[in-house]
Amino acid sequence: MAAYMMNKLLFFRFLKRGVIQQNMIPIPVAQYAKKAGKAASKAAEPEPEIFEAKDPEDLVKYCVGLNYFKEGPEIELKPDSEYPDWLWNLHIGPPQKLDDLDPNTREYWRKLRKMHMKRNNALSKGKKF
Repeated sequence: MAAYMMNKLLFFRFLKRGVIQQNMIPIPVAQYAKKAGKAASKAAEPEPEIFEAKDPEDLVKYCVGLNYFKEGPEIELKPDSEYPDWLWNLHIGPPQKLDDLDPNTREYWRKLRKMHMKRNNALSKGKKF
C-alpha cells in the first residue's frame, strides 16, 4: 500500500514539473472560459446618468435620486402631516451604545445578540486546544 502511495505521489510530482506529458496518460482537465478583465467589463457597461438638481427649488419640492425607474419624474415631497408620526422619531445619529438602550426593548436584545455573535466568531478564529 505504501509503495502504491509513493508511486502516486511521484507521478503527480513529475506531472507538475512537466516530466510526464499529458498526451501520454489521459488526465481529465477542466477547461473553463477565461474571465473578462476589468477593462472589458467596464467598457461593456455604460455609466448611469446621475441627475443633479442644482436648483434649490427642485431640492425643496422633490426627493432627488429616490426614483429608481429609468424614466419618469422625480418623487414629489408631501407636507409633513401626510407622513406617519413614527417617521419623525427615528434615530438617525451614530449607533446607540448598549448602555443607552432600554432592556425592555427589542433593539436592546438584538444589539446584545449581535455583540455575542461577533465575540463568538472572533473566539472561534483562534487556535483550538
